[in-house]
Amino acid sequence: KTAYVSAFNFAFAQQTAAHFKKTFEDPGGKVVGESFPPFNTTNYAPYFPPIKDARPNFIFANFVGSDAVAFIKQYAEFGLKDIKVVGPVNLVSEDVLGAQGAAAVGVYSISYYTPGYDIPKNRAFVKAYREFSGGKETDHFVCAGYDVAQAFFPAVGALKGDVSNTERLIAQITDIKIDSPRGPFRFDPKTHNPIQDQHMRVVEANPLRHVVVDTIK
Repeated sequence: KTAYVSAFNFAFAQQTAAHFKKTFEDPGGKVVGESFPPFNTTNYAPYFPPIKDARPNFIFANFVGSDAVAFIKQYAEFGLKDIKVVGPVNLVSEDVLGAQGAAAVGVYSISYYTPGYDIPKNRAFVKAYREFSGGKETDHFVCAGYDVAQAFFPAVGALKGDVSNTERLIAQITDIKIDSPRGPFRFDPKTHNPIQDQHMRVVEANPLRHVVVDTIK
């Protein structure tokens, strides 16, 4: 019923916060407070007492890179872990999850791709990428790059390499149905946005990883 919003003061975070607030408030949710720390903040302690005082059911947070590491670790150290954290993929993405460690356990995020997503295509993809990369794990960036190739190469092949006509190339890509490690998806013919499932995940420990708890069709 109630949420608090905290995101770094940058266009991407401001926009996602605005989208979250609209979607949450339209059906009757209430945002009880918000904060927008500057980019590259190292000390989040001043931002935590208002969250504790507001007693929201959860907090929607959006930070990236070292900001995400600092926020998640300090949030746990401040004793706020009983207030659940929800955010976009970058808040606890694979490139920061190791540095966040146990502080990230219990954090929920949404993403189009999860390395542990248990479908045959992804199991094969994870195995192949480990062999290709010398043991590294996949992430949403790797999946996105792979799917770009899955869309682009068949389209270029169908056009026999002639991509001079942009509209023909777009039409070829728009017609493709992609069997992705994220799950099957296709492109909206009008907007060209992907029509795909979204994974709702939670961070679990031993080993530290994302576990898909729901799939939003």
